[in-house]
Amino acid sequence: MALRKEDFHDLDFLSREELSSDGYSVYASGSIVHIASSFVSGNKIVTTDFFLRSIDDPVQIGDRVCIYNAEDADGYYTVKEILNDYSFSVEEDVEEVSFGEMHFMHPAGAKSIGFDPAGMTSITARNLQDAIKEIALNSSGISETTHENLDTLTHHIAEDGYSLVTYDANKVMNYTIYTDNTMDKKIREYQLSYNINTCHTQVSSVHIIQYNAAGTPVNTLTETFGYLGNKIVSITSVKT
Repeated sequence: MALRKEDFHDLDFLSREELSSDGYSVYASGSIVHIASSFVSGNKIVTTDFFLRSIDDPVQIGDRVCIYNAEDADGYYTVKEILNDYSFSVEEDVEEVSFGEMHFMHPAGAKSIGFDPAGMTSITARNLQDAIKEIALNSSGISETTHENLDTLTHHIAEDGYSLVTYDANKVMNYTIYTDNTMDKKIREYQLSYNINTCHTQVSSVHIIQYNAAGTPVNTLTETFGYLGNKIVSITSVKT
């Protein structure tokens, strides 16, 4: 049997406009007759003067609706169900009004493109739009708390710990920060070296060792001091 025009329905196809939509692509507009709550479902029902079941571009579940000039009802909403030719429900709560305008918009086209999350550790979305959103959220970096607790050379030590300072005569030779007073694991260590002349004892360099959570050295930084007389005039840093 040959296909007839009546056999084709807009709901069975994605138009170019739908697929390329960024979520704000307006395809129709209308006025609000009234917005009221359903006694049966409790959903907010929007009644409009626009014919929702147009053959060329009918309003569909999931479409976005921008309500404006409706005071407290202004905002973006999602079509939940088409109830009849002029009424539909929305997923979100909306103020009950009897005036205002609205734009009907196609949702983001990427929502209509499938996505297979198999093998992903943090992505569960089944469409491309939501998958991209999850990827963006999961790749936003570490939390402020995690960042604060990182033990790296670029961070000052600001955590619970126990410090031990060792001397040779009146010179500080070593300053080590441990995780606690058992001194099992180091966080950071400073090793000082000196130049001794007839007039002054000068710190020649500081060797800084950074340890990871297991107490294993991960970075070192050596700072060498340059003097003019008894004044430090330069510091050369080498990270390894």
